[in-house]
Amino acid sequence: DGPRLAGVSSVNSQGEVYHVVLEGRDSCTAHVCPAGAPRAALFWLDVAELDELARLEGELQLRARGWHQSHRRKPRQPLALVARSIEELELAIEQARLAVAKGERRQGQAGVFYSPQPLGGQVAFIYPGSGNHFAGMTRELMVAFPEVARQLDATTERLADHAVPELIVPYRQEWSEGWQQRANRAIEADAHAPIFGQVMAGITATRVVNLFGLTPEAVIGYSLGESAGLFSSGVWTERDVMFGRIMNSDLFTRQLGGECLAAKQRFGPDFVWKVAVVNRPAAAVRQALAEGCDLLIVNTGEECVIGGHAPAVAATVERLACEAFYLEGITTVHSSVLEPVKQAYYDLHLLKTTPRPGLRFYSGNWARAFEPSAERAAQSIVDNALKGIDYAATIEAAYADGVRIFLEMGPHGSCARMVSRILGDRPHLARSVSLPGESETFTLLKLLAAAAAEGLEIDMSPLYDLSE
Repeated sequence: DGPRLAGVSSVNSQGEVYHVVLEGRDSCTAHVCPAGAPRAALFWLDVAELDELARLEGELQLRARGWHQSHRRKPRQPLALVARSIEELELAIEQARLAVAKGERRQGQAGVFYSPQPLGGQVAFIYPGSGNHFAGMTRELMVAFPEVARQLDATTERLADHAVPELIVPYRQEWSEGWQQRANRAIEADAHAPIFGQVMAGITATRVVNLFGLTPEAVIGYSLGESAGLFSSGVWTERDVMFGRIMNSDLFTRQLGGECLAAKQRFGPDFVWKVAVVNRPAAAVRQALAEGCDLLIVNTGEECVIGGHAPAVAATVERLACEAFYLEGITTVHSSVLEPVKQAYYDLHLLKTTPRPGLRFYSGNWARAFEPSAERAAQSIVDNALKGIDYAATIEAAYADGVRIFLEMGPHGSCARMVSRILGDRPHLARSVSLPGESETFTLLKLLAAAAAEGLEIDMSPLYDLSE
């Protein structure tokens, strides 16, 4: 009973001891961007307002706040600029004038986001799969928008266990050269951390983007991204139930990962799992598959993922005479080796499901939209884990259904890259919210700017206090 208490103690090299006692609060008042505005600034304006923006004076963030306080209507001919300094803003204004004069589409060059003919169309939130994690993913978003963390904490009993911060953040006492690689290896060495961390990254990114008024008409998950999309959209809410099932199961520690017992039932005790991305079309890959190697995923028209017994994968790569990028830390899914545990996999994913009106979900195996029920959502996930995924066909189906804007709610940008390769020169926008090696708040601002330039309405109040 009573408030939650936590103690933190530290002893320095001089023998001095420090103690901090933290007391939990039952409720907190939400604050607008309490961690402070990002170092970069976002300006959303009409093309006719460039000269007015150029006349502003003062510090960058003050200009941005003042601009959005006095320009609250949606621009008729939208343009967005992202800058980290006054000098970058001045260059962006100059380049924006050129783009408008020439009618040239800009997607971030010199901080300019402009589309002479905004895309319109529907918005899809896309969610990446396993293997896209990196140390620190979505940490900066959580710090910048702690209200999201509070919301997530209020709806689960074990947020810290779900987020795995000791590995994902990560916690370290030394930051010598190569710490990122060591941190990523530590994540990959844990059977559950890549799964929990990836799903939490998707949920966090979605909640942050939702703050700005962006919501999707469609959800498209790649592999584990199907689960991330269901949780992130609120169609699934039983995060604690899923966590408990995974922790009390050997599916990922022994059956599909670790000893790979399910695969050894098919291939024998000497089985060694290997996964590779190959730059060849699906038809060529199917013809070249060696016994013991499966086509797991069709990424794009020219890229596939293969997996199976290591010698068979090597033989397939040799037959294809292609480049191969080998992936680590990937469980034995998207192939028939799942067969011995398919019922357990189905039961794991059978959760209370509440469809949202107007929100479509796409199955990576079925390559079409479906309305989720508990049974259909679980079956879609089992089918993609047992029979593989055709991501190219799934994106084509979404495009045919009217989706033009694909916003990736997860780390690394792999899905946005594949979407652009699948759709080629056809009108579309594909952007990620989190990229390694780049400030996540800066990446977020660029995603918002790109969406605004294509005609979507953005609520700027999470960045700039517009209550006055």
